[in-house]
Amino acid sequence: DLLCVCTALHTHPMDDAGSEAGTPRATKEERIRAQRALQDKQQKKTFTRWWKTYLLQNDKTLVIKDLFEDIKPGVIGIKLMEVLSGKQSPKFNKNPKTRFAKLENQGTFLKLVAKDVKLVNIGPEDLFEGKSTLVLGLSWSLILYYEIQKFGADEQQLLRWCRAKTANYPSVSIPSWGQGFNDGKAFCALIHRHDPDALDHAAASQQSPMAALTLAFELAEQRYGVPKLLEPQDLAGGGSFDDDDDANTPPIKGSARATT
Repeated sequence: DLLCVCTALHTHPMDDAGSEAGTPRATKEERIRAQRALQDKQQKKTFTRWWKTYLLQNDKTLVIKDLFEDIKPGVIGIKLMEVLSGKQSPKFNKNPKTRFAKLENQGTFLKLVAKDVKLVNIGPEDLFEGKSTLVLGLSWSLILYYEIQKFGADEQQLLRWCRAKTANYPSVSIPSWGQGFNDGKAFCALIHRHDPDALDHAAASQQSPMAALTLAFELAEQRYGVPKLLEPQDLAGGGSFDDDDDANTPPIKGSARATT
């Protein structure tokens, strides 16, 4: 569940912090472009870690440095689906050299994905070219299905679950995905709710956001094997998120809608 919470947070953008004193305020379009670039960078980092977490279960020798580049041959996509589905994939080219072989692999990958996830406006060429928005959108669709929907839930149900589990913690307030997770208190409360011996929640609630987030992420990884998809600095001091401003919604939202 903590894994789902971490990944869900990256589909909601941060508010614009405004401009420094004496600096002309950027236009709305400039702010949107800058915010999208930041969101893409953060999402790429988070989703790359998610891919690595599963791919290493299939092949310990795999090295992923750049998701947008490494996805192009189609090999890691097929290997990912083998882990997620628990089934051996059809025969594919494990060392494709030609454009045709790579596109053939991408076709196989998307056919495997399409068994569970509805795909719209994405094809082998898009992945072969490493189109960032579509790669991020497809990654989120896979996370959404295999981490949440497969178990009969959705984002809003997961959010309600977080609220219910932290209802008896006065220091925690989770009005939306965009607000309530930046200071680390919600993460610490979720851990304490399910494992009271894991941490001293009273002490944790007095820590700085960076310290609380660091504690929660390290405990989740060490005690429960939850991969560290986020870094504390991704949330702490990052401002609040705006769930309602459609103009500031990052491309991941649109691409996720296109592939689910």
